[in-house]
Amino acid sequence: MALPDSTLTLVVGGKRFGGWLETRVSAGVKRAARDFDISCTQRWPGQDARFDIPEGATCEIWIGRDKVITGYVDVIETDRDATTASCKIAGRSKTCDLVDCSPDHEIVEFAGQDIASIARKLAAPFGIAVVAKVSAPALPVAAAHHGETIWKLVERLARQQQLLVTDDAEGRLVLTRLGTESADDSIVHPSDGLKKIGTKRDSSKRFSEYRVKAQAGARWSGVGSDTDEHAGEALAHVEGSYFDRGVTRYRPKTILAEGAAKKEGADKRAEWEARHNLGEALRVAATRTGWRQSSGKLWVPNLLVPVVVPSANIDARLAIAEVHYRKGAEGEICELELVPPEALTPEPPEAPAGAGGGTRWNDVLKGE
Repeated sequence: MALPDSTLTLVVGGKRFGGWLETRVSAGVKRAARDFDISCTQRWPGQDARFDIPEGATCEIWIGRDKVITGYVDVIETDRDATTASCKIAGRSKTCDLVDCSPDHEIVEFAGQDIASIARKLAAPFGIAVVAKVSAPALPVAAAHHGETIWKLVERLARQQQLLVTDDAEGRLVLTRLGTESADDSIVHPSDGLKKIGTKRDSSKRFSEYRVKAQAGARWSGVGSDTDEHAGEALAHVEGSYFDRGVTRYRPKTILAEGAAKKEGADKRAEWEARHNLGEALRVAATRTGWRQSSGKLWVPNLLVPVVVPSANIDARLAIAEVHYRKGAEGEICELELVPPEALTPEPPEAPAGAGGGTRWNDVLKGE
Protein backbone atom coordinates (compact mmCIF):
# COMPACT_ATOMS: atom_id res chain seq x y z
CA MET A 1 0.00 0.00 0.00
CA ALA A 2 1.38 3.39 -0.97
CA LEU A 3 1.83 5.71 1.99
CA PRO A 4 0.31 9.20 1.97
CA ASP A 5 2.44 12.11 0.85
CA SER A 6 5.07 13.22 3.38
CA THR A 7 6.16 16.44 1.69
CA LEU A 8 6.80 19.12 4.31
CA THR A 9 5.15 22.44 3.47
CA LEU A 10 5.37 25.81 5.18
CA VAL A 11 2.28 28.00 4.76
CA VAL A 12 2.62 31.75 5.40
CA GLY A 13 -0.03 34.27 4.40
CA GLY A 14 -1.81 31.70 2.26
CA LYS A 15 1.35 30.93 0.28
CA ARG A 16 2.87 27.45 0.32
CA PHE A 17 6.62 26.96 0.38
CA GLY A 18 8.58 23.74 -0.05
CA GLY A 19 11.73 22.33 -1.63
CA TRP A 20 13.66 22.32 1.64
CA LEU A 21 17.26 21.14 1.90
CA GLU A 22 16.92 20.06 5.53
CA THR A 23 14.00 19.96 7.93
CA ARG A 24 13.31 19.20 11.58
CA VAL A 25 9.93 19.28 13.32
CA SER A 26 9.63 18.26 16.98
CA ALA A 27 6.63 17.50 19.18
CA GLY A 28 6.38 15.98 22.64
CA VAL A 29 3.78 15.25 25.29
CA LYS A 30 5.80 17.22 27.86
CA ARG A 31 6.71 20.04 25.47
CA ALA A 32 5.25 23.47 25.99
CA ALA A 33 5.40 24.28 22.27
CA ARG A 34 6.17 22.29 19.14
CA ASP A 35 9.00 23.75 17.10
CA PHE A 36 10.63 23.53 13.69
CA ASP A 37 13.64 24.63 11.72
CA ILE A 38 14.01 24.28 7.97
CA SER A 39 16.70 25.36 5.56
CA CYS A 40 16.60 26.12 1.85
CA THR A 41 18.12 28.12 -0.94
CA GLN A 42 16.62 31.59 -1.19
CA ARG A 43 14.77 30.67 -4.34
CA TRP A 44 11.95 28.21 -4.12
CA PRO A 45 12.08 25.73 -7.02
CA GLY A 46 9.73 26.90 -9.79
CA GLN A 47 9.67 30.52 -8.66
CA ASP A 48 11.47 33.32 -10.43
CA ALA A 49 11.54 35.72 -7.49
CA ARG A 50 13.10 35.18 -4.11
CA PHE A 51 10.44 34.52 -1.51
CA ASP A 52 10.31 36.75 1.53
CA ILE A 53 8.98 35.44 4.86
CA PRO A 54 9.01 37.96 7.72
CA GLU A 55 9.88 36.98 11.26
CA GLY A 56 6.82 37.02 13.52
CA ALA A 57 4.53 35.87 10.71
CA THR A 58 1.74 33.40 11.48
CA CYS A 59 2.54 30.05 9.89
CA GLU A 60 1.52 26.42 9.55
CA ILE A 61 3.63 23.32 9.00
CA TRP A 62 2.07 20.44 7.07
CA ILE A 63 3.35 16.94 6.36
CA GLY A 64 1.34 15.91 3.34
CA ARG A 65 -2.27 16.49 4.38
CA ASP A 66 -1.48 16.34 8.10
CA LYS A 67 -1.07 19.65 9.88
CA VAL A 68 1.59 19.36 12.60
CA ILE A 69 2.18 22.96 13.77
CA THR A 70 0.18 26.19 13.91
CA GLY A 71 2.36 28.98 15.16
CA TYR A 72 4.77 31.75 14.35
CA VAL A 73 8.05 32.25 12.51
CA ASP A 74 10.60 33.20 15.19
CA VAL A 75 13.90 33.39 13.34
CA ILE A 76 15.12 34.05 9.80
CA GLU A 77 18.81 33.47 9.13
CA THR A 78 20.54 34.03 5.79
CA ASP A 79 24.00 33.19 4.47
CA ARG A 80 25.44 34.41 1.20
CA ASP A 81 28.67 34.08 -0.69
CA ALA A 82 29.71 34.89 -4.25
CA THR A 83 27.64 32.11 -5.81
CA THR A 84 25.03 30.86 -3.33
CA ALA A 85 22.44 32.11 -0.89
CA SER A 86 20.76 30.02 1.78
CA CYS A 87 18.12 30.63 4.39
CA LYS A 88 17.12 29.01 7.68
CA ILE A 89 13.63 29.47 9.13
CA ALA A 90 12.71 28.52 12.70
CA GLY A 91 9.46 28.82 14.61
CA ARG A 92 7.21 27.47 17.33
CA SER A 93 3.62 26.67 18.14
CA LYS A 94 1.27 29.50 19.15
CA THR A 95 1.71 28.33 22.74
CA CYS A 96 5.21 29.84 22.65
CA ASP A 97 3.62 33.08 23.88
CA LEU A 98 2.54 31.29 27.05
CA VAL A 99 6.11 30.04 27.49
CA ASP A 100 7.67 33.48 27.04
CA CYS A 101 5.15 35.83 28.63
CA SER A 102 3.89 36.67 32.10
CA PRO A 103 0.22 36.75 33.10
CA ASP A 104 -1.74 39.99 33.38
CA HIS A 105 -0.68 41.56 36.68
CA GLU A 106 -4.34 41.98 37.57
CA ILE A 107 -5.06 38.26 37.15
CA VAL A 108 -3.10 36.58 39.94
CA GLU A 109 -5.64 34.91 42.25
CA PHE A 110 -7.64 31.85 41.13
CA ALA A 111 -8.92 30.23 44.31
CA GLY A 112 -12.03 28.10 43.81
CA GLN A 113 -11.58 27.77 40.03
CA ASP A 114 -10.79 24.65 38.03
CA ILE A 115 -7.59 24.52 36.01
CA ALA A 116 -9.33 24.63 32.61
CA SER A 117 -11.03 27.91 33.56
CA ILE A 118 -7.75 29.31 34.87
CA ALA A 119 -5.88 28.32 31.71
CA ARG A 120 -8.56 29.87 29.47
CA LYS A 121 -8.41 33.19 31.34
CA LEU A 122 -4.63 33.29 31.03
CA ALA A 123 -4.52 32.23 27.36
CA ALA A 124 -7.42 34.35 26.10
CA PRO A 125 -5.45 37.61 25.61
CA PHE A 126 -3.09 35.72 23.28
CA GLY A 127 -5.87 34.23 21.16
CA ILE A 128 -4.92 30.72 22.27
CA ALA A 129 -7.69 28.17 22.81
CA VAL A 130 -7.56 25.62 25.64
CA VAL A 131 -8.67 22.01 25.18
CA ALA A 132 -9.47 20.11 28.38
CA LYS A 133 -9.56 16.40 27.56
CA VAL A 134 -10.13 15.54 31.21
CA SER A 135 -11.99 17.22 34.06
CA ALA A 136 -10.54 18.19 37.41
CA PRO A 137 -12.02 19.67 40.59
CA ALA A 138 -11.63 23.31 41.56
CA LEU A 139 -8.42 24.30 43.28
CA PRO A 140 -9.00 25.61 46.81
CA VAL A 141 -5.87 27.76 46.61
CA ALA A 142 -4.22 28.97 43.40
CA ALA A 143 -2.14 32.06 42.72
CA ALA A 144 0.60 33.21 40.38
CA HIS A 145 4.13 33.45 41.72
CA HIS A 146 6.12 36.63 41.17
CA GLY A 147 7.96 36.50 37.85
CA GLU A 148 6.31 33.23 36.81
CA THR A 149 5.43 32.76 33.13
CA ILE A 150 1.97 31.62 32.13
CA TRP A 151 3.25 28.19 31.10
CA LYS A 152 5.05 27.67 34.43
CA LEU A 153 1.94 28.69 36.32
CA VAL A 154 -0.41 26.38 34.41
CA GLU A 155 2.05 23.48 34.51
CA ARG A 156 2.52 23.90 38.28
CA LEU A 157 -1.23 23.91 38.91
CA ALA A 158 -1.72 20.97 36.54
CA ARG A 159 0.92 18.98 38.41
CA GLN A 160 -1.10 19.44 41.61
CA GLN A 161 -4.05 17.82 39.85
CA GLN A 162 -1.98 15.13 38.16
CA LEU A 163 -2.47 16.43 34.62
CA LEU A 164 -0.18 16.75 31.62
CA VAL A 165 -0.03 20.06 29.76
CA THR A 166 1.04 20.16 26.12
CA ASP A 167 0.02 21.67 22.76
CA ASP A 168 -1.52 20.30 19.57
CA ALA A 169 -1.28 20.82 15.81
CA GLU A 170 -3.73 23.74 15.98
CA GLY A 171 -1.55 25.64 18.43
CA ARG A 172 -3.95 25.07 21.32
CA LEU A 173 -3.04 24.41 24.94
CA VAL A 174 -4.09 20.88 25.90
CA LEU A 175 -4.81 19.51 29.38
CA THR A 176 -4.66 15.73 29.25
CA ARG A 177 -3.37 12.49 30.72
CA LEU A 178 -1.48 9.51 29.34
CA GLY A 179 -3.01 8.37 26.06
CA THR A 180 -4.70 5.02 25.61
CA GLU A 181 -4.33 4.73 21.81
CA SER A 182 -1.92 2.10 20.56
CA ALA A 183 0.39 2.53 17.60
CA ASP A 184 -0.36 0.46 14.51
CA ASP A 185 3.24 -0.80 14.41
CA SER A 186 5.66 -2.28 16.90
CA ILE A 187 9.31 -1.38 17.32
CA VAL A 188 11.38 -4.53 17.13
CA HIS A 189 15.14 -4.73 16.88
CA PRO A 190 16.39 -5.81 14.44
CA SER A 191 13.74 -5.15 11.77
CA ASP A 192 13.29 -3.46 8.43
CA GLY A 193 12.89 0.28 8.66
CA LEU A 194 14.62 0.56 12.03
CA LYS A 195 17.92 2.32 11.40
CA LYS A 196 19.16 2.63 14.98
CA ILE A 197 18.08 1.96 18.54
CA GLY A 198 19.61 3.00 21.83
CA THR A 199 18.63 2.28 25.42
CA LYS A 200 19.52 3.95 28.69
CA ARG A 201 18.94 2.84 32.28
CA ASP A 202 19.53 5.36 35.05
CA SER A 203 19.00 4.54 38.72
CA SER A 204 20.21 7.91 40.02
CA LYS A 205 16.65 9.31 40.24
CA ARG A 206 15.21 6.39 42.17
CA PHE A 207 14.94 6.39 45.96
CA SER A 208 14.13 3.76 48.56
CA GLU A 209 11.52 5.90 50.31
CA TYR A 210 9.57 8.97 49.24
CA ARG A 211 8.25 11.26 51.98
CA VAL A 212 5.80 13.99 51.07
CA LYS A 213 5.13 16.84 53.48
CA ALA A 214 2.06 18.97 52.93
CA GLN A 215 0.00 21.55 54.75
CA ALA A 216 -3.50 20.37 55.49
CA GLY A 217 -4.97 23.85 55.39
CA ALA A 218 -6.89 23.29 58.63
CA ARG A 219 -6.41 23.89 62.33
CA TRP A 220 -4.44 21.45 64.41
CA SER A 221 -6.83 18.89 65.83
CA GLY A 222 -7.46 19.70 69.48
CA VAL A 223 -5.60 23.00 69.44
CA GLY A 224 -7.64 25.81 70.96
CA SER A 225 -11.14 26.64 69.78
CA ASP A 226 -12.81 29.03 67.43
CA THR A 227 -12.69 31.61 70.17
CA ASP A 228 -9.03 31.06 70.94
CA GLU A 229 -7.04 33.90 69.39
CA HIS A 230 -4.14 31.55 68.63
CA ALA A 231 -6.22 28.70 67.20
CA GLY A 232 -6.23 30.11 63.66
CA GLU A 233 -2.45 30.46 63.62
CA ALA A 234 -1.74 26.75 63.94
CA LEU A 235 -2.10 24.84 60.69
CA ALA A 236 -2.03 21.06 60.51
CA HIS A 237 0.74 19.36 58.57
CA VAL A 238 0.50 15.89 57.05
CA GLU A 239 3.07 13.46 55.77
CA GLY A 240 2.77 10.67 53.23
CA SER A 241 5.23 7.98 52.23
CA TYR A 242 5.83 5.31 49.64
CA PHE A 243 8.58 2.70 49.23
CA ASP A 244 10.30 1.62 46.02
CA ARG A 245 11.33 -1.91 46.96
CA GLY A 246 13.44 -2.15 43.83
CA VAL A 247 15.99 0.17 45.44
CA THR A 248 17.97 -2.00 47.83
CA ARG A 249 20.13 0.63 49.54
CA TYR A 250 18.99 3.42 51.86
CA ARG A 251 18.05 6.45 49.71
CA PRO A 252 15.27 8.59 51.25
CA LYS A 253 13.77 11.60 49.45
CA THR A 254 11.60 14.33 51.01
CA ILE A 255 9.25 16.36 48.81
CA LEU A 256 7.28 19.46 49.76
CA ALA A 257 3.82 19.30 48.19
CA GLU A 258 2.80 22.24 46.00
CA GLY A 259 -0.52 22.67 47.79
CA ALA A 260 -2.65 21.60 50.71
CA ALA A 261 -3.36 17.88 51.10
CA LYS A 262 -4.79 15.21 53.34
CA LYS A 263 -2.88 12.12 54.48
CA GLU A 264 -4.37 10.08 51.64
CA GLY A 265 -3.35 12.73 49.10
CA ALA A 266 0.18 12.91 50.47
CA ASP A 267 0.48 9.12 50.21
CA LYS A 268 -0.71 9.21 46.60
CA ARG A 269 1.73 11.99 45.74
CA ALA A 270 4.59 9.94 47.24
CA GLU A 271 3.44 6.92 45.24
CA TRP A 272 3.30 8.93 42.04
CA GLU A 273 6.78 10.34 42.65
CA ALA A 274 8.14 6.79 43.05
CA ARG A 275 6.43 5.47 39.93
CA HIS A 276 7.26 8.56 37.88
CA ASN A 277 10.97 8.32 38.76
CA LEU A 278 10.85 4.62 38.00
CA GLY A 279 9.50 5.45 34.56
CA GLU A 280 12.20 8.08 34.05
CA ALA A 281 14.85 5.43 34.73
CA LEU A 282 14.40 3.81 31.30
CA ARG A 283 14.76 5.47 27.90
CA VAL A 284 14.61 3.97 24.43
CA ALA A 285 15.62 6.06 21.42
CA ALA A 286 14.54 4.61 18.08
CA THR A 287 15.39 6.02 14.64
CA ARG A 288 13.14 4.82 11.84
CA THR A 289 13.04 5.36 8.08
CA GLY A 290 10.06 7.51 7.13
CA TRP A 291 7.69 9.63 9.21
CA ARG A 292 4.67 7.35 8.95
CA GLN A 293 3.57 4.00 10.27
CA SER A 294 2.65 1.20 7.87
CA SER A 295 -1.00 2.35 8.13
CA GLY A 296 -0.06 5.78 6.77
CA LYS A 297 -0.57 7.55 10.11
CA LEU A 298 2.21 9.77 11.42
CA TRP A 299 4.15 8.70 14.48
CA VAL A 300 2.89 11.10 17.17
CA PRO A 301 3.47 11.69 20.90
CA ASN A 302 1.42 9.87 23.54
CA LEU A 303 0.97 6.66 21.52
CA LEU A 304 1.60 3.35 23.28
CA VAL A 305 4.01 1.12 21.36
CA PRO A 306 5.15 -2.49 21.90
CA VAL A 307 8.97 -2.37 22.02
CA VAL A 308 11.11 -5.49 21.76
CA VAL A 309 14.90 -5.19 22.08
CA PRO A 310 16.25 -8.64 23.05
CA SER A 311 19.85 -7.44 23.29
CA ALA A 312 18.80 -4.99 26.03
CA ASN A 313 16.31 -7.37 27.68
CA ILE A 314 13.37 -5.10 26.85
CA ASP A 315 9.95 -6.43 25.91
CA ALA A 316 7.42 -3.86 27.08
CA ARG A 317 4.68 -1.46 26.04
CA LEU A 318 6.21 2.00 26.10
CA ALA A 319 4.81 5.47 25.46
CA ILE A 320 6.12 7.96 22.89
CA ALA A 321 7.34 11.02 24.79
CA GLU A 322 8.93 12.88 21.86
CA VAL A 323 8.86 12.73 18.06
CA HIS A 324 11.34 14.42 15.73
CA TYR A 325 10.66 14.44 11.98
CA ARG A 326 13.94 15.02 10.15
CA LYS A 327 14.98 15.19 6.52
CA GLY A 328 18.50 15.64 5.20
CA ALA A 329 21.23 13.68 3.49
CA GLU A 330 19.85 10.42 4.95
CA GLY A 331 16.35 11.11 3.64
CA GLU A 332 13.27 11.15 5.84
CA ILE A 333 13.87 9.72 9.31
CA CYS A 334 11.72 9.73 12.43
CA GLU A 335 13.36 9.84 15.85
CA LEU A 336 11.22 8.50 18.70
CA GLU A 337 11.90 8.81 22.40
CA LEU A 338 10.03 6.09 24.29
CA VAL A 339 9.53 5.74 28.05
CA PRO A 340 7.57 3.53 30.44
CA PRO A 341 4.01 4.90 30.83
CA GLU A 342 4.78 5.78 34.46
CA ALA A 343 7.03 8.57 33.22
CA LEU A 344 4.00 10.26 31.61
CA THR A 345 1.38 9.35 34.20
CA PRO A 346 0.77 12.14 36.66
CA GLU A 347 -2.19 10.24 38.07
CA PRO A 348 -1.07 7.60 40.61
CA PRO A 349 -2.08 4.04 39.65
CA GLU A 350 -4.69 2.27 41.73
CA ALA A 351 -2.52 0.43 44.24
CA PRO A 352 -2.25 0.37 48.03
CA ALA A 353 0.14 3.01 49.33
CA GLY A 354 3.34 1.50 50.66
CA ALA A 355 2.86 -1.74 48.74
CA GLY A 356 6.17 -1.34 46.97
CA GLY A 357 6.15 0.89 43.92
CA GLY A 358 7.53 -0.13 40.59
CA THR A 359 7.54 -3.92 40.78
CA ARG A 360 6.22 -4.00 37.22
CA TRP A 361 9.41 -2.46 35.85
CA ASN A 362 12.07 -3.72 38.25
CA ASP A 363 12.96 -6.74 36.12
CA VAL A 364 13.11 -4.64 32.96
CA LEU A 365 15.24 -1.95 34.60
CA LYS A 366 17.62 -4.48 36.09
CA GLY A 367 17.97 -6.20 32.73
CA GLU A 368 16.80 -9.53 34.09
